[in-house]
Amino acid sequence: SRVLKDGEPVSAMQTRNVFGSRIAIGHVDDSALLRELSRLASALHARAARGRSSPLHNNDFFRAQMRNQDAISRQRPIRTLIRLARKACDSLIRATSPHLMRTAKAEVSRLRVDVWAALLDGDEMHDTHVHEGSICSGVLYVDIPPAASPLVFYDPRGADTHFPDLPARTQRALSSPRQLPESTTLSDSDERTDALRKDSAEVFLAWQGTLPPFTERAAFLPTPGRMIVFPSFLAHAVLASASNEGKGARAKRVSYAFNVNAGTHLTAWRLLR
Repeated sequence: SRVLKDGEPVSAMQTRNVFGSRIAIGHVDDSALLRELSRLASALHARAARGRSSPLHNNDFFRAQMRNQDAISRQRPIRTLIRLARKACDSLIRATSPHLMRTAKAEVSRLRVDVWAALLDGDEMHDTHVHEGSICSGVLYVDIPPAASPLVFYDPRGADTHFPDLPARTQRALSSPRQLPESTTLSDSDERTDALRKDSAEVFLAWQGTLPPFTERAAFLPTPGRMIVFPSFLAHAVLASASNEGKGARAKRVSYAFNVNAGTHLTAWRLLR
């Protein structure tokens, strides 16, 4: 492991190609920080759910946190996570556009970083989406139950829109998902994903409206402490877990996502394509 400037231990970010774009993967080796983030996520969720007559779904929780970013960013573990996010984004820019690194590093240090927690049940999914208005985005996994489904990236060259999760498209895809070609497989770039539910993967692929031959997907399984950073224009989703039975399915999947927001001169398309 190398140690970051402010003393946070993190493994060196390793970059790899995904559909012509670079993503960076590392591991946060600070178990105390992960415990703090887990407790904070539960507290934020309880606060957002207080007084509600209906369940607090993931998108509702996200919006509640976006309204309170200034307060959340002052929390000690979040300040640490923001420093890690900046460093990870630096690593991604360095691997993708080293000729812009000197200018980019100075400007990235001044850009706003938004951070939010996500708590998902085993049968809960996060729809296909992109993070518009940002340079790079990422996720840090904190608590991961058994058989948790991976983070799935979609080939953007086959997508007919950067906003694939429109309600009308969702309804059409869920009511009559098209058959996938036999050659369409979920390519696992990191570990085996035998536990994935095939029907969920098919619905997501139909939902995004991907076009042959760009129908491949790349999956990265979550583990506690793993950090994945990627260009914000890269479409991605979290499928429902393979099994909803047993203790593991009832446990919450706890993670933190973040955006390094785009500045006047810096965009993900300029730096990370």
